[in-house]
Amino acid sequence: MDYKTKRPVPELDGRTLALYKLLANDIYQYFVSQDDPPADEIYVPVEIFKKVNDTTYDATVRFIVDCCGRKVHNVRIRFNIDNKFRFVPSTWRYL
Repeated sequence: MDYKTKRPVPELDGRTLALYKLLANDIYQYFVSQDDPPADEIYVPVEIFKKVNDTTYDATVRFIVDCCGRKVHNVRIRFNIDNKFRFVPSTWRYL
């Protein structure tokens, strides 16, 4: 359930879920390398990936900091993928 829009999140088939997990890992690795000072946790939920067109997707990156209480920062990004379904770091932008 997507609690922001009160709509159920569609179920993903096995192949799509596996591809989204690989894509989420690429995004995670990129943002971990760019985060200075680092957040305590960085999370990329695959359930709320949104396909815009054949090569463009929307995603949310969550930065969690446990300093003086738990703080969660959600960053919505739009990015392109290459023909091997990999994240292209030079194409991402904030939404």
